[in-house]
Amino acid sequence: METVLLAALGLAGASGLNAWLPALVIAISSRAGGIELSEPYDQIASDPGLVILAIGFAFDFLTDKVPAIDSVANALGTVIHPVAGAVVAASQTGADVPPAVLLVAGALTAEGIHAGRATLRPVATTLTGGIAN
Repeated sequence: METVLLAALGLAGASGLNAWLPALVIAISSRAGGIELSEPYDQIASDPGLVILAIGFAFDFLTDKVPAIDSVANALGTVIHPVAGAVVAASQTGADVPPAVLLVAGALTAEGIHAGRATLRPVATTLTGGIAN
């Protein structure tokens, strides 16, 4: 049970760095039969869910490389990252805590990681002329 909770929080933390990739990986893993996702979060492994996650990942990957656009994407991430963290955390089956606790813990974990990254990002961009992006 503790392993499931740690996995949920680890996935949420990863969602703070990239909102789309952890969800895409667990959706593909679920689709392949490697893991089981709790309802209703198992819908991310549906065809529309996979398409949305893949498009989101591609958008995030590309916008991350353009200094002017990455600031806008980071601002949007203030909403997207905690939602992604909440979803990937709550999607884990077998946790011995209520789903609402997983949602809140996942959102807070992802937002904390995202906030740290967003705070450091402008400094890195300025100091390296965008190369660190």
